[in-house]
Amino acid sequence: MRVVFSIFIFLSGIFGADITGYYILPKNEHGLESVVRVFEKDNKYYAYGFTSKDNADFGYDVKNPNKELQKRRVKGSVFVWNLQKKSEDKYVGGKVYNYVNGKTYYAKAEVKGDDLVIRASSDSVGMFGKTIVWKKLSKEEVEPYLSRDVDLKIVEETIPQD
Repeated sequence: MRVVFSIFIFLSGIFGADITGYYILPKNEHGLESVVRVFEKDNKYYAYGFTSKDNADFGYDVKNPNKELQKRRVKGSVFVWNLQKKSEDKYVGGKVYNYVNGKTYYAKAEVKGDDLVIRASSDSVGMFGKTIVWKKLSKEEVEPYLSRDVDLKIVEETIPQD
């Protein structure tokens, strides 16, 4: 039994913290707490929102500078993309899109316990920006929201190509 436990601890150190899963975001300027999913594709990490605690309608991406994208629904659209694992608990090289103002920022992330700390900034160094803490949801906590999730194949079609 001690050998199995030792192997588990060793493998946890090799593979590090996994950021995939479901998170609840802090209340936004409209008082909504969004539920988002982080997924991995081709060794990069992405996030999209699909509901809020009170099941509010996210509406359309009306602030997007691309006129065609102003017609897309926010629900199920990727808003964090291209995060790449740098170390056991750090992710870099990503971008984050803000639906409120239609702007895209550099993004990096760090796992701290059950939290994913996202740093969005206007420069790639991260000097000027905003930090937001996402709380990872347990299986029990996410269960009430899963029926509102979006098919991942549809979500993947919204990954920005930059």
